[in-house]
Amino acid sequence: MAERLRVFVKGRNPGCALLLTRNPDVVDKEINNALDRPLPLWRYETGESVRTLASAYQDRPISVRTVLFLDIPYRFSAEQPGMIGLTLAQTIANGAVPYAYVLGHTANQLDRKNLPLTRELLHFHRKNERHYEGMQSAAEVLLVSPAQSEEAYGPDAEAKIVAARRGAYRALVESHIPVDVLPDSKLEVAELDGRLARYKAIVLPNAAALSDAQVAILDRFVEQGGGLVATFESGTRDGSGKARAGGAVALESLGVRRVMARRDGFKELRGSYLRVTDRADLADLPETDVVPVDRAFLYVETRDGARPSFTFVGPTRYGPPEKCWWDSDHETDHPGLVWHSHGKGRTAYFPWPADTLFYGHALPECRSLLAHAVRSVAGGTQIETDLPPQVDVTVHKQPSSGATLVHLVNSSGHQDRSYHDPLPVHGRTLSLQIEGPVRRVTSAAQGTDLPFERNGNVVKISLPQIDLLDLVLVEP
Repeated sequence: MAERLRVFVKGRNPGCALLLTRNPDVVDKEINNALDRPLPLWRYETGESVRTLASAYQDRPISVRTVLFLDIPYRFSAEQPGMIGLTLAQTIANGAVPYAYVLGHTANQLDRKNLPLTRELLHFHRKNERHYEGMQSAAEVLLVSPAQSEEAYGPDAEAKIVAARRGAYRALVESHIPVDVLPDSKLEVAELDGRLARYKAIVLPNAAALSDAQVAILDRFVEQGGGLVATFESGTRDGSGKARAGGAVALESLGVRRVMARRDGFKELRGSYLRVTDRADLADLPETDVVPVDRAFLYVETRDGARPSFTFVGPTRYGPPEKCWWDSDHETDHPGLVWHSHGKGRTAYFPWPADTLFYGHALPECRSLLAHAVRSVAGGTQIETDLPPQVDVTVHKQPSSGATLVHLVNSSGHQDRSYHDPLPVHGRTLSLQIEGPVRRVTSAAQGTDLPFERNGNVVKISLPQIDLLDLVLVEP
């Protein structure tokens, strides 16, 4: 039916853009809420969706359809303004076209509470539209969305694959590491068109199911100088989801030959830890000497030249406090992190679901480990800032003007099912790498020039008050 519609419309007006579910001219994504949607609400849904679609459909514009009403049975009640504001802000900050819809005409709405903020953000986009023309992501890190693994895991996909992907995404966003998202099915296309080569690091959040061709692409990426971070069962299954023989880990670049054994569940694993063996791997948490491990842990055989870090400590005694103590007999030499050099590149592998634990329990150790691993294999940081984790930072380039566009989205208003007004952020700075001259830095939200200083290729910007959304424009 979609193809029949396309033939009919294009035969009469070839320039008419079709928003279809199949072969669209404009890729359209709806963002909504639902009364029965389980917690936790995924507050980064819009940003993650746009980044994924932008990578999958490079040649087509992306639009986000923001639903202004509460739910389908309650079309005449407006959604929380805070949720609408965060959705539209993430849409704009990631380069998609924002629009919103209601049932009927805006003049006849019985619940108008989210219209003022909707109007404000759509006007912001219209006012700055010239900057969005031809805007391209400048992120140096790529997160692979493991759709093949979702299919392979079946009923367990939500808990083991979706949670891993979201945990890794959230860890990067909260660590202010700009990131693109690419479906695993597009890896071969991305290598052929040269896109992969522009990234400094790739992240595999429990990407268990990888075809031989995809494994070869990732190994080549590292061999040629890229960085790779992988978690848990990445590379242990083939493209169809079948476990590889002998527990083999197909990605040679990870420095792991095979999985020898695993621990799962309450009796085998709960109460286990990783003991810090190299302080540099958890440098920003100097008072923490152990990291809790839950869900599962893999005993792996490493390759020659791999450098292990952390040591696994089996379950500690469970019971009354006077019966429980640290038992050194439970300490092993099984690593919780494996560093490896492969060709010109470097990798980091976590044989446990660090990303899933961060999504489910927000353990700061997991975020710190993932961010440190990505920065290490990438060879440095794209951004340094003292912004709080609640501020998402995206970086884009506009080739026609040579400008760098930095968007700041303040999601501090989100709490469980509530979306309050975000708390303003004051007195922060942001440093980023800029090649070439910098003539002027401005804030689109404040309409003012921003003070900055330069040291080599590093431009340090003094930020204004950040409310919900700002565009910091760096002009050559």
